[in-house]
Amino acid sequence: MKPASHAKGKNEQTLLAGYNIIDAVVVKNRIYVAIETNGIYTIRIFDPSTSSWTTMGSTKNEITSIAPSPYDNQIAVTIATENGKKYRFSATDAGSI
Repeated sequence: MKPASHAKGKNEQTLLAGYNIIDAVVVKNRIYVAIETNGIYTIRIFDPSTSSWTTMGSTKNEITSIAPSPYDNQIAVTIATENGKKYRFSATDAGSI
């Protein structure tokens, strides 16, 4: 996947480079990105209004995808397990996945 970028006016800015980007989704004007680094899977949140990143959480479990949750202001996280895929709904605030 190409590096995540954010358009500011007519300029484009690279937000993440050098990461293995698994998936990305936009919820309520925030960009959620699942990345993998050295076997650790992390969900990072970019807030365009402040141009800042926060970390939602990290896990050793393989994150295979993220998507908007049917619940307000949350995302659905799909994690691979020995018995197949497992779905978790995670709040948008920083914390454990």
